[in-house]
Amino acid sequence: MKKIEIHEIPIDKIVFDEFQPRQVVRQRELQSLADDINERGLLYPILVLLKKDKYFILDGERRV
Repeated sequence: MKKIEIHEIPIDKIVFDEFQPRQVVRQRELQSLADDINERGLLYPILVLLKKDKYFILDGERRV
């Protein structure tokens, strides 16, 4: 079993997984998420998988 580590990663390294059920992300929803994070901070970390210098979200994506 791999060790779980906590890291801050650049947002531009996070990509949508092609198998992600949500195929469309509206700019308004994304801006709402950014505003919430700026106002309240990140409430919990997301779980990502590193593949070829990109991070794919496994868990923790906001459900709108």
